[in-house]
Amino acid sequence: MSAKPSVEEVDSLVQKLSSVSEKNKAELLNKISFAYLYIDSKKAQDYAEQALQLAIKRKDRKEEGTAYVAMGSNYFLKGEFEACLPLLKQGLMIGKDLNDKKLITNSLNSLGSYYNKIGDFKKAMDTYDEALTYLKSPKDDLEIATIDSNLAGLYSTSGNYVKGMELFMKALKIFETKGTKEQVARIKNNIAVAYHDWGNLDKALKYYNEALDVYRDLNQLSNEAIPLNNIGEIYKDRGDYEKAIDYYRQCYGIGIMLDNKQFESIGILGMGEALIKLNRIDEGEQKILEAKAKFESMNYVEGLAHVYYNMGLIADARNQADQARADFQQSIDYAQKLHIIDLLEKNYAALSRLVALSGDYRRAFELYNTYSTIRDSAFNESKAKLITEIQSRYELDQKQSEIEILTRDNAIKDLELGRKRIRFNIMLGIILVLAVFSALVATLYTTKRKSNLLLELSNEQIMQQKDELEKLNVTKDKLLSIIGHDLRGSIGASKSMLHQLIKEPDVFPPEEQEQIKEELYRLSENTYELLENLLSWAKSQRGLKIFKDANSIRRLVDSNLEQQRFFADKKNIELTSQLTEDCMVYCDRNMINMVIRNLLSNAVKFTPEKGKITIFGHRAGNNYRVSIKDNGVGIPAENISRIFDSREFFTTYGTNSEKGSGLGLILCKEFVEKNGGEISVESDLGRGTTFSFTLVVATGVNSSSVEITPENGKPGRGNPSIG
Repeated sequence: MSAKPSVEEVDSLVQKLSSVSEKNKAELLNKISFAYLYIDSKKAQDYAEQALQLAIKRKDRKEEGTAYVAMGSNYFLKGEFEACLPLLKQGLMIGKDLNDKKLITNSLNSLGSYYNKIGDFKKAMDTYDEALTYLKSPKDDLEIATIDSNLAGLYSTSGNYVKGMELFMKALKIFETKGTKEQVARIKNNIAVAYHDWGNLDKALKYYNEALDVYRDLNQLSNEAIPLNNIGEIYKDRGDYEKAIDYYRQCYGIGIMLDNKQFESIGILGMGEALIKLNRIDEGEQKILEAKAKFESMNYVEGLAHVYYNMGLIADARNQADQARADFQQSIDYAQKLHIIDLLEKNYAALSRLVALSGDYRRAFELYNTYSTIRDSAFNESKAKLITEIQSRYELDQKQSEIEILTRDNAIKDLELGRKRIRFNIMLGIILVLAVFSALVATLYTTKRKSNLLLELSNEQIMQQKDELEKLNVTKDKLLSIIGHDLRGSIGASKSMLHQLIKEPDVFPPEEQEQIKEELYRLSENTYELLENLLSWAKSQRGLKIFKDANSIRRLVDSNLEQQRFFADKKNIELTSQLTEDCMVYCDRNMINMVIRNLLSNAVKFTPEKGKITIFGHRAGNNYRVSIKDNGVGIPAENISRIFDSREFFTTYGTNSEKGSGLGLILCKEFVEKNGGEISVESDLGRGTTFSFTLVVATGVNSSSVEITPENGKPGRGNPSIG
């Protein structure tokens, strides 16, 4: 297992979410999920699910696979073993598809731990070995040590303590050199397990307490559970059952806090075993049966092996010999599958005694002989000696390395002193000359290299700025050309009409004068709309403050509907609103007024005489969608992608030759997006067009002011708010 971050480090990662780009967000969510694995399993699951959804949306296969491994690891640590398997396999499949070494080895390591936990040692061994085939570089030392540590635990569980201790010591050397305190503590906990199995309870307790102290200093609640349970085992083996129960209860409490079934169940099992030792059989049975239910739900075979042994003890205490024999036999079946040597010893001893009491001495002798063979095997006789030898070899290697370093340092010092006495003046002169020369060369080289780098960077920045300025100039020139042409046309026409009315008023009958006045009003309205759009666009380019609060969407629509009704009536266009509900939306009222006004104005322009324009809307989740539909001329498919393009300012003439600047729809898109919504268009050439935009529904939101900058369109640092 890798090192787990502190709570402060996790909080730092979470704070980065507000500023990380969308491209890198899934990667950060996965990092937060892994960080929460040993702190808060619910948060770990939540962040992993967010990462998975975002990775799938962005088609980011690497982060998708990493999210599967994070979710699988979370289920594994909670003891939900069946749920974790398909997720880990999915992560491995994606890693192999991408040939991503890190994703492959993480998936295989977690899968190896899963197979180890359910008792499939061969598959666990093969999985760990496969992971090691991907780790060849010296840079992979920590990953190799992590897998060696898991392999060591596998060997120890299956009874091969010697091989397990060798791997533990190999991993310990690497972690002490390159790893973290948490990694060293984890190895020490596992070494303590080996001493515990050997029977050296004092040394085992020492290592357990050292590991527990480190985990508490690092605020790693999840890691505390295992040494707490193991310390409980030490006190149970010493006969101090009340103290053992206290440690088991702490382990169980951590399981409850972290929603971790594995910690809950081993804590309950330990309490049950201690209660049985205290002859509190009924209380012990309650705990054992509770642990049995949890282990069965987790498919945790090792736990069930211990449960059935204790159920056999309970039945024996109640003189239920047949039930006791059945329970002991079931425990033996599980223990043989998992190669749990010490549990096999205890089961065969208990079963032999029960069978002897029943009068079947031949069978009792066979069982006792099996028990003796396991207890007195050559492996068990040499186990303690070999473990001690390996431990001593490790400590000796450390001391020998220190001696060699000190000896080498002393020899170097003696040589240096001798040279100083014999050739002090000559060497000093040479060293000074070489030092000055080397410093001069190094300074010249460094200065030249820095100058070249700065020149290259400056050239790159100048070229980038040149390209950006050229693009901006093209956009500016095009916009000014369009605006100048449209303003000249509108003002020129107005000037001509006014000149005729002023100079020759009698030439025009009253009814024609009314028509001219209406035309002048239309031209002035178009000019005003053009100038207003131009002013809004200019503001948006230099940083525009938006003021969001809760607004009635129906009132916004109705007020703009009345403003456009004059122009619709001139073309006998039916202009109606079908908004039946009054939904409150969170937006800048002035911006959205401009959006609705521009969309309605466009609909009137491009709808023929006696046409129809309808406004309707509906709520979609947390958003409200407003649509403006007309039965006008429609938009050719090849032009739809151009109408929102700020580089084109695309425009066409209306049904009565009305002309626009192409700026209105660009503003609509920008203003809708700055208010947290989206804008879209659907059009059928010759049959009409529907423009739709969405706004966030306001639910208990106070008024806020957020500064928007043109560079990124995100809240600035001046006065941030969360809507």
